[in-house]
Amino acid sequence: MHFNELKERFLKTIFPEDIICLICGTELKVQNRFRLCSECLDSLPYITDDIGVCLRCGKPIYDEAHYCLECQNVKRYFLRVNSPFIYKGIAAKLTDDLKFYNKRYIGGLFGEFVATEYLRRGYNADILLPVPMFKKNKSDRGFNQSELIAGRAAELLGIEMLTDVLVKTRETKHQMSLGGFERHKNLIDAFAVTLPDKVKGKTVLLIDDVITTGATIDECAKVLLKAKAVAVLGLTACSTEYKLQTEKGFKNQYGIIKE
Repeated sequence: MHFNELKERFLKTIFPEDIICLICGTELKVQNRFRLCSECLDSLPYITDDIGVCLRCGKPIYDEAHYCLECQNVKRYFLRVNSPFIYKGIAAKLTDDLKFYNKRYIGGLFGEFVATEYLRRGYNADILLPVPMFKKNKSDRGFNQSELIAGRAAELLGIEMLTDVLVKTRETKHQMSLGGFERHKNLIDAFAVTLPDKVKGKTVLLIDDVITTGATIDECAKVLLKAKAVAVLGLTACSTEYKLQTEKGFKNQYGIIKE
Protein backbone atom coordinates (compact mmCIF):
# COMPACT_ATOMS: atom_id res chain seq x y z
CA MET A 1 0.00 0.00 0.00
CA HIS A 2 1.34 3.43 -0.98
CA PHE A 3 2.20 6.01 1.69
CA ASN A 4 -0.50 8.41 0.47
CA GLU A 5 -3.16 5.70 0.85
CA LEU A 6 -2.00 4.94 4.39
CA LYS A 7 -2.01 8.65 5.20
CA GLU A 8 -5.55 9.04 3.86
CA ARG A 9 -6.82 6.09 5.89
CA PHE A 10 -5.13 7.44 9.01
CA LEU A 11 -6.67 10.88 8.58
CA LYS A 12 -10.11 9.40 7.99
CA THR A 13 -9.76 7.47 11.24
CA ILE A 14 -8.91 10.62 13.20
CA PHE A 15 -11.24 12.92 11.27
CA PRO A 16 -14.19 10.88 9.92
CA GLU A 17 -15.88 12.39 6.86
CA ASP A 18 -19.19 12.77 8.66
CA ILE A 19 -17.80 15.26 11.23
CA ILE A 20 -15.60 17.42 8.99
CA CYS A 21 -16.53 19.71 6.11
CA LEU A 22 -15.90 17.97 2.79
CA ILE A 23 -14.66 21.21 1.23
CA CYS A 24 -12.49 22.99 3.79
CA GLY A 25 -11.91 20.16 6.28
CA THR A 26 -12.94 22.07 9.38
CA GLU A 27 -14.83 20.28 12.13
CA LEU A 28 -18.59 20.51 11.74
CA LYS A 29 -20.14 22.32 14.69
CA VAL A 30 -23.59 21.40 13.42
CA GLN A 31 -23.94 18.32 11.21
CA ASN A 32 -26.10 18.43 8.07
CA ARG A 33 -26.88 16.00 5.28
CA PHE A 34 -24.43 17.67 2.89
CA ARG A 35 -21.55 17.40 5.39
CA LEU A 36 -20.48 20.99 4.72
CA CYS A 37 -19.84 23.82 7.14
CA SER A 38 -22.13 26.83 7.01
CA GLU A 39 -19.43 29.00 5.42
CA CYS A 40 -18.88 26.62 2.52
CA LEU A 41 -22.62 26.03 2.07
CA ASP A 42 -23.17 29.78 1.82
CA SER A 43 -20.29 30.30 -0.62
CA LEU A 44 -21.50 27.80 -3.23
CA PRO A 45 -22.74 29.52 -6.43
CA TYR A 46 -26.34 28.31 -6.35
CA ILE A 47 -28.75 28.83 -9.24
CA THR A 48 -31.43 30.44 -7.12
CA ASP A 49 -35.01 31.29 -8.00
CA ASP A 50 -34.13 34.95 -8.54
CA ILE A 51 -31.70 34.05 -11.35
CA GLY A 52 -33.29 33.84 -14.79
CA VAL A 53 -32.61 30.52 -16.50
CA CYS A 54 -33.39 29.05 -19.91
CA LEU A 55 -36.49 26.87 -19.58
CA ARG A 56 -34.90 24.22 -21.81
CA CYS A 57 -31.20 23.91 -20.91
CA GLY A 58 -31.34 25.61 -17.50
CA LYS A 59 -28.39 27.93 -18.16
CA PRO A 60 -28.41 31.24 -16.26
CA ILE A 61 -29.22 34.01 -18.77
CA TYR A 62 -29.87 37.03 -16.51
CA ASP A 63 -32.65 38.57 -18.58
CA GLU A 64 -36.39 38.23 -19.10
CA ALA A 65 -36.16 35.76 -21.99
CA HIS A 66 -37.67 32.32 -21.47
CA TYR A 67 -35.06 30.57 -23.65
CA CYS A 68 -31.42 31.25 -24.43
CA LEU A 69 -30.54 31.98 -28.06
CA GLU A 70 -28.92 28.57 -28.39
CA CYS A 71 -32.11 26.73 -27.45
CA GLN A 72 -34.11 29.05 -29.70
CA ASN A 73 -31.97 28.14 -32.70
CA VAL A 74 -30.91 24.54 -32.06
CA LYS A 75 -33.22 21.55 -32.20
CA ARG A 76 -33.15 19.98 -28.75
CA TYR A 77 -33.91 16.32 -28.09
CA PHE A 78 -33.97 16.58 -24.30
CA LEU A 79 -37.08 18.01 -22.64
CA ARG A 80 -35.20 20.11 -20.12
CA VAL A 81 -32.05 20.22 -17.99
CA ASN A 82 -31.43 21.85 -14.62
CA SER A 83 -28.45 22.24 -12.31
CA PRO A 84 -28.02 23.31 -8.69
CA PHE A 85 -24.79 25.29 -9.31
CA ILE A 86 -23.15 27.70 -11.70
CA TYR A 87 -19.80 26.39 -12.88
CA LYS A 88 -17.58 28.92 -11.12
CA GLY A 89 -15.83 29.45 -7.81
CA ILE A 90 -15.97 26.55 -5.38
CA ALA A 91 -18.34 24.56 -7.61
CA ALA A 92 -15.86 24.66 -10.50
CA LYS A 93 -13.02 23.67 -8.19
CA LEU A 94 -15.02 20.73 -6.81
CA THR A 95 -15.83 19.58 -10.34
CA ASP A 96 -12.17 19.69 -11.37
CA ASP A 97 -11.06 17.98 -8.15
CA LEU A 98 -13.52 15.18 -8.83
CA LYS A 99 -12.53 14.65 -12.44
CA PHE A 100 -8.80 15.28 -12.40
CA TYR A 101 -7.63 14.76 -8.80
CA ASN A 102 -9.45 11.52 -7.94
CA LYS A 103 -11.55 13.04 -5.15
CA ARG A 104 -14.38 10.60 -5.68
CA TYR A 105 -16.28 11.55 -2.55
CA ILE A 106 -17.26 14.77 -4.35
CA GLY A 107 -19.39 12.63 -6.66
CA GLY A 108 -21.53 11.65 -3.69
CA LEU A 109 -21.74 15.26 -2.53
CA PHE A 110 -22.88 16.42 -5.96
CA GLY A 111 -25.33 13.51 -6.07
CA GLU A 112 -27.04 14.83 -2.95
CA PHE A 113 -27.47 18.28 -4.44
CA VAL A 114 -28.67 16.79 -7.74
CA ALA A 115 -31.29 14.73 -5.86
CA THR A 116 -32.46 17.92 -4.14
CA GLU A 117 -32.69 19.65 -7.53
CA TYR A 118 -34.80 16.76 -8.86
CA LEU A 119 -37.37 17.36 -6.12
CA ARG A 120 -37.13 21.15 -6.34
CA ARG A 121 -37.88 21.15 -10.08
CA GLY A 122 -40.69 18.61 -9.86
CA TYR A 123 -39.01 15.98 -12.04
CA ASN A 124 -40.59 12.56 -12.49
CA ALA A 125 -38.48 9.87 -14.14
CA ASP A 126 -38.70 6.09 -14.43
CA ILE A 127 -35.00 5.29 -14.78
CA LEU A 128 -31.72 7.12 -14.24
CA LEU A 129 -28.73 6.90 -16.58
CA PRO A 130 -25.29 8.46 -16.09
CA VAL A 131 -23.79 9.99 -19.23
CA PRO A 132 -21.27 7.33 -20.28
CA MET A 133 -17.57 7.66 -21.00
CA PHE A 134 -15.72 5.81 -23.75
CA LYS A 135 -14.45 2.53 -22.28
CA LYS A 136 -10.77 3.40 -22.66
CA ASN A 137 -11.20 6.87 -21.14
CA LYS A 138 -13.03 5.41 -18.15
CA SER A 139 -10.30 2.82 -17.69
CA ASP A 140 -7.59 5.52 -17.82
CA ARG A 141 -9.37 7.68 -15.23
CA GLY A 142 -10.49 4.76 -13.12
CA PHE A 143 -14.09 5.90 -12.82
CA ASN A 144 -16.89 7.82 -14.50
CA GLN A 145 -17.64 10.97 -12.49
CA SER A 146 -21.20 11.09 -13.82
CA GLU A 147 -21.78 7.56 -12.56
CA LEU A 148 -20.63 8.56 -9.06
CA ILE A 149 -23.04 11.51 -9.03
CA ALA A 150 -25.86 9.42 -10.45
CA GLY A 151 -25.32 6.56 -8.02
CA ARG A 152 -25.83 8.76 -4.97
CA ALA A 153 -28.81 10.57 -6.52
CA ALA A 154 -30.46 7.27 -7.45
CA GLU A 155 -29.95 5.96 -3.93
CA LEU A 156 -31.58 9.02 -2.37
CA LEU A 157 -34.46 9.21 -4.86
CA GLY A 158 -35.18 5.49 -5.02
CA ILE A 159 -34.87 5.45 -8.82
CA GLU A 160 -33.25 2.55 -10.64
CA MET A 161 -29.86 3.44 -12.13
CA LEU A 162 -28.75 1.54 -15.22
CA THR A 163 -25.15 1.67 -16.45
CA ASP A 164 -25.28 -0.88 -19.27
CA VAL A 165 -28.02 0.67 -21.39
CA LEU A 166 -26.34 3.77 -22.83
CA VAL A 167 -22.74 3.54 -24.06
CA LYS A 168 -20.23 5.79 -25.77
CA THR A 169 -19.09 3.99 -28.89
CA ARG A 170 -15.99 5.93 -29.86
CA GLU A 171 -13.36 8.28 -28.54
CA THR A 172 -14.01 11.96 -29.24
CA LYS A 173 -12.04 15.17 -28.95
CA HIS A 174 -12.18 16.95 -25.61
CA GLN A 175 -15.27 19.16 -25.66
CA MET A 176 -13.55 21.91 -23.64
CA SER A 177 -11.38 22.85 -26.62
CA LEU A 178 -14.29 23.16 -29.06
CA GLY A 179 -16.89 25.81 -29.89
CA GLY A 180 -20.65 25.25 -29.89
CA PHE A 181 -21.00 23.99 -33.49
CA GLU A 182 -17.86 21.86 -33.21
CA ARG A 183 -19.13 20.28 -29.96
CA HIS A 184 -22.29 19.06 -31.66
CA LYS A 185 -20.37 17.79 -34.68
CA ASN A 186 -17.80 16.06 -32.47
CA LEU A 187 -20.48 13.90 -30.80
CA ILE A 188 -22.53 12.82 -33.80
CA ASP A 189 -23.08 9.04 -33.62
CA ALA A 190 -20.89 8.80 -30.52
CA PHE A 191 -23.57 7.15 -28.34
CA ALA A 192 -25.73 4.05 -28.65
CA VAL A 193 -28.47 2.27 -26.72
CA THR A 194 -27.52 -1.36 -26.15
CA LEU A 195 -30.73 -2.50 -24.43
CA PRO A 196 -33.63 -0.61 -26.05
CA ASP A 197 -36.27 -2.60 -24.15
CA LYS A 198 -34.98 -1.02 -20.93
CA VAL A 199 -35.84 2.51 -22.13
CA LYS A 200 -38.89 1.86 -24.31
CA GLY A 201 -41.90 3.68 -22.93
CA LYS A 202 -39.84 5.23 -20.09
CA THR A 203 -39.06 8.77 -19.02
CA VAL A 204 -35.29 8.78 -18.73
CA LEU A 205 -33.22 11.01 -16.46
CA LEU A 206 -29.64 11.65 -17.63
CA ILE A 207 -27.01 12.72 -15.08
CA ASP A 208 -23.77 14.53 -15.93
CA ASP A 209 -21.26 16.74 -14.14
CA VAL A 210 -21.45 19.93 -16.24
CA ILE A 211 -23.61 21.29 -19.04
CA THR A 212 -21.92 23.77 -21.35
CA THR A 213 -23.66 23.80 -24.73
CA GLY A 214 -25.89 20.81 -24.01
CA ALA A 215 -24.37 18.87 -26.91
CA THR A 216 -23.53 15.76 -24.87
CA ILE A 217 -26.91 15.36 -23.20
CA ASP A 218 -28.62 16.19 -26.49
CA GLU A 219 -26.82 13.43 -28.42
CA CYS A 220 -27.62 10.97 -25.64
CA ALA A 221 -31.27 12.06 -25.71
CA LYS A 222 -31.36 11.64 -29.47
CA VAL A 223 -30.47 7.94 -29.37
CA LEU A 224 -32.72 7.33 -26.35
CA LEU A 225 -35.73 8.78 -28.17
CA LYS A 226 -34.83 6.69 -31.21
CA ALA A 227 -34.99 3.67 -28.86
CA LYS A 228 -38.58 4.70 -28.01
CA ALA A 229 -38.01 6.49 -24.70
CA VAL A 230 -41.02 8.71 -23.97
CA ALA A 231 -38.96 11.72 -22.88
CA VAL A 232 -35.46 12.59 -21.70
CA LEU A 233 -34.74 14.91 -18.78
CA GLY A 234 -31.31 15.98 -17.56
CA LEU A 235 -29.67 17.05 -14.33
CA THR A 236 -26.07 18.17 -14.00
CA ALA A 237 -24.14 19.29 -10.95
CA CYS A 238 -23.11 22.53 -12.64
CA SER A 239 -24.08 24.73 -15.55
CA THR A 240 -21.87 27.25 -17.27
CA GLU A 241 -23.34 30.70 -17.74
CA TYR A 242 -24.82 31.45 -21.14
CA LYS A 243 -22.54 33.10 -23.69
CA LEU A 244 -23.23 34.05 -27.28
CA GLN A 245 -21.49 31.69 -29.68
CA THR A 246 -20.61 34.29 -32.31
CA GLU A 247 -20.61 38.07 -32.59
CA LYS A 248 -22.55 38.05 -35.87
CA GLY A 249 -25.14 35.47 -34.97
CA PHE A 250 -25.61 31.88 -33.88
CA LYS A 251 -24.44 28.84 -35.81
CA ASN A 252 -26.61 25.81 -35.06
CA GLN A 253 -25.58 22.17 -35.31
CA TYR A 254 -26.25 22.21 -39.04
CA GLY A 255 -23.82 25.07 -39.62
CA ILE A 256 -26.54 27.65 -40.30
CA ILE A 257 -25.99 31.17 -39.02
CA LYS A 258 -29.08 32.79 -37.57
CA GLU A 259 -28.90 36.56 -37.01
